[in-house]
Order: sequence, then C-alpha cells, then structure tokens
Amino acid sequence: MEGVDTPTNIVGRSLGSRSIQRSTRRYATFGRTPQSRRIAVSERKSRLKRTPTSRRSGRRDDRDEPQDFKGLTNKTWTSYKLTPLYGFSTNPKELKKTANALSAHIEAEKRKGIFMDNTLIGKAYISIYKDLKVTDFDPEAIQIIVKGKNPKEEDVIQLTAVLCGVDMQENPIKLTMQNNFTYFPVMLVKASVAMSSALISWLEMQYDCKVTPLTLSSYDLAWTVSMWSGMENQNGKTKPVELLYAVPKECEGLSRITYNIDPEDCKDLWERIHDKDNIDFSSEEVQKFIQSLETHFFEIFKVKLSAMSLVRIGTPLCMLGTEGRFKIFLSDQVHILLRHLTELAIGHTFSNILGVM
Repeated sequence: MEGVDTPTNIVGRSLGSRSIQRSTRRYATFGRTPQSRRIAVSERKSRLKRTPTSRRSGRRDDRDEPQDFKGLTNKTWTSYKLTPLYGFSTNPKELKKTANALSAHIEAEKRKGIFMDNTLIGKAYISIYKDLKVTDFDPEAIQIIVKGKNPKEEDVIQLTAVLCGVDMQENPIKLTMQNNFTYFPVMLVKASVAMSSALISWLEMQYDCKVTPLTLSSYDLAWTVSMWSGMENQNGKTKPVELLYAVPKECEGLSRITYNIDPEDCKDLWERIHDKDNIDFSSEEVQKFIQSLETHFFEIFKVKLSAMSLVRIGTPLCMLGTEGRFKIFLSDQVHILLRHLTELAIGHTFSNILGVM
C-alpha cells in the first residue's frame, strides 16, 4: 500500500452491490447497457454495414498485414467525447484549409499571452490517420499535429490529437443529417493544458460542437479490468494487474491503496469464472471477479476495498483512470481499447442528449 496527497470522497456502498448489479443503468449506446459485452473485437473485419442484429466486427483478417500503431502506444493520452461536427470535411484540400484556420487560431491565442512559452509558434497539420476505420459506420480517423520551434530553432511537437470512432455498431446521426455532420465519438489529446484548451475552443467555435472530458465511473473500470486482466502480453513482458482505490478522507494519513496482482493469478481466476471459448461475458461475471479480488485483499489486510472508489486500473493492455487519462501498452490491441472508449463516449453523449440517467 502507498499514499498520495489528495484523497477523494468515499463511495458509500460496495462496487458490487452499488453498480455492477445495475447493469441496465450503465451508460451504453442510447443509455441501454447489454447484459453481456465482448472481450475482443470479432475475428473478421467487415467493410459492410451491419444489420441491427449484429454485435461486433473488427479484428483484421489474417491476410491483412499487421498495422503499426506505435504512435499511439506508451504515451499518456487524455480522452474527450464530442458531439457531431457541423460542416467538417475529410477531403484533403479541405483538411489543408482547416489546418490553416487552426494555425491562425493558435497564433491569435498566442498573442493573448495564454501560452507560457511564447517563443513557440504553432503550425497545424491535419491528415487522415489510416487503419483505425473498422466498419462503414466509422468515420475516417483524423490526426492533428501542432508543431513549433524552440529558441534553438529545433522542431517541437506541441500537440497531437486523434479524432476517431472505432467499430461503431451504428451511426447515431440520422441519415438525413449525415451529409452535414461528421461524428467522431472520441478525441485523444497529448498536449499542455493551454494548447488542449486552444484546440477545444477552436473545434467548438468552428464546428458548432461540444467537447468534454470522457470521464469513467468505477463501474466502467470494473468492466475494463475484467475484460483485459487475463490478456496475454505478446511482447513477453509481464505487467501486474493494478487496482488503485481512493481512500475516504476520514482515514487520515492515507489517501490511496494500490493493489497489485500477478496477471497469471488474474487469468486463473477469470478462467474459473468465465468460459474462455466464449468472447461474451456478463455483468454477473464482472461482479464475481471484482468481489473475489476484494475479498482476497480483505482476508490478508482486513481492509474493505468495496467501501472505496476504484479510480484507476492497469492491465497488460492499458492503464486507464476515471479522469479519462490512459496509456496503451500493446500496439496490436489498439482497436480493442479504442472500440471500448467509443462505446462509452457514444453512451455518455447520447444518454445526456436524451435525458437518460
């Protein structure tokens, strides 16, 4: 166990009793949560629009060459959710005009003195990020890079952002609106706070959209760690499964508890709960998995983790926190994590629009 400076408030009831049993109330597309989810994307990649009865598509065909997503891995990203962008075009000529408009906006913000380092002059470059599109419902992913020069005239990347939607089951935008709107459920950003704010304010002003942090609940993290804690790291490196709990502020002198578990133990536990030949898993399995881990911790330390808030998880695939910050460790699993974030973002966005709690 280890402590940090800032505690968070107590969660009044256990993760299992408060959230996991309420699977129908969890955010999902249009506020409805399936009783089961997929651990991985489907075995085949479909470029055809799916019927309403289909559930997933996605993993590249074995004949396809493996894609290189090293630019997305081993970096800490902040995730945002977006409402549809009005008037956005992925045409290369239009993207160049869009990049020029963003550069002008950054220059205007720089003149206001909002950037701490005013020696850097930002120029934006916008392009299509290939190989993130899985289905015909997915938009072509867009990469935004802002480059500047430091006092030594060396190139410096001030901002990297990726707008995407991966393995979407359907497009929430009505067919009659799709010519005017482009929907990117998720935006990943790696930049300073000031530069991120400049990008967000420009997107909202330019495309009449709303950009907000993609925050996750303890329940979201419980599903995530259940999905991927037993996943094998094909790089041969062993990463422990990490559960980070925020301690109630009534407990003075301790603000967090980090629970590290051997991934082989997690895999063994998960296989005792879940049929490994079934890529679907249920909310009941999530409940059993989390409660088993918390019970084991209680038997050793006599500490009830179920009375605390799960605020960050780490698996062989990724690290993910409630504030939406994450890091991907495996480049061949990028589609899986981004599909998960896409589902959460669509659920959060359209549940709010429709007034679903």
